[in-house]
Amino acid sequence: MVMRVLMVTEWHPLTTGGVQRHVRELSEHLMNMGFDVMILTKTNNGVMNMRQLNLPVVEVDAITPFQGVLIPPNLNKVKRVIRDYSPDIVHVHHAFTPTPLLTLYVAEKLGTPRVLTNHSAAGSSPDSMLTSVSCRGLMFLRYFISKADRIISVSKCAAFFIERLLGNYVESLVIPNGVDVHRFHPPREEPIEPTILFVGRLVHRKGVHVLIKAFSEVIDEVPDAKLLIVGEGYMKPFLQLITRQLNLEESVKFLGRISEDKLPDIYRRSRIVVVPSLYRESFGMVAIETMASGRPVIATRVGGLPEVVEDGRSGFIVPPGNHRILAEKIIQLLSDQKLARRMGMYGREVAVNRYSWHKITRRVVEVYHEIIVKRRTTYLKQP
Repeated sequence: MVMRVLMVTEWHPLTTGGVQRHVRELSEHLMNMGFDVMILTKTNNGVMNMRQLNLPVVEVDAITPFQGVLIPPNLNKVKRVIRDYSPDIVHVHHAFTPTPLLTLYVAEKLGTPRVLTNHSAAGSSPDSMLTSVSCRGLMFLRYFISKADRIISVSKCAAFFIERLLGNYVESLVIPNGVDVHRFHPPREEPIEPTILFVGRLVHRKGVHVLIKAFSEVIDEVPDAKLLIVGEGYMKPFLQLITRQLNLEESVKFLGRISEDKLPDIYRRSRIVVVPSLYRESFGMVAIETMASGRPVIATRVGGLPEVVEDGRSGFIVPPGNHRILAEKIIQLLSDQKLARRMGMYGREVAVNRYSWHKITRRVVEVYHEIIVKRRTTYLKQP
């Protein structure tokens, strides 16, 4: 009998973001394994071409005509979707937005087994002030989060955050994000140009301004170095301004948003990828895509990044916000191509053995079976 899985996400799986990509790729791999998968999301007008997704998506209207992350979905419609589809598992993603949380509530009322994947961590470290403040501020969501039969977190850092929020009686299983190691693979030949790459949203917490400042020192030592910045965000005008102020216009290129089919080639054309995040980085999808592409990573000691990048082996871990140390590590890797290749090869091995979607999907399926078996056992024990 084919198992039915209802995936639930606040954001449409064809919009930009790490949660969306996780939901989309996990769903596709489950389908390849023979599962029947459907995605429930809130109605969103800013969606890419629907033909890019080969699985059904049901959009539920919000309770108001206005769109927004914090506006709840229509619960009657959520209930109707669950009843009509009759899933064996409801798997919701993201612990702090209304659509997944309220779907947990409805699914419990209907007696459907429930899994929650937490994709979030607050501060730069588990004991940071931001983590403590966030936990206190999110206490009111404990009632809904506790409706999950099992909680998965994408990193130890994210697990600590959700466990601290819910209390010691909850244990979160760590299953990281996956990467398509067939799409993201090393180049046949190493790139000649000393190119540095950033991929992500151009927002403060991603630390792109720190990277540009570091690059102004890199260019003194490696004059032909290039910095490619992929992504969009509210800080783009400011980042372009400081690029002009530092006289880096010829060496720094803002590529905007790149389609996903072109992204793997951008990685392969780069010598180094930098993830200079300052806070709220629960995992780091860019880091595992970099490793799968056989590129060394320079990442900050923030959130789940040190769990992914092994300092001195698959890349370097540097303090967040320190542009001088970041510049030193970039210069070291651009100057020592043997070291860069060795780190890239090791990172590729780790990505294949630890983060390939084939392995990650099987671990998620084990959780599904565990919940269903436990539910049946409990039912049989009832008088």
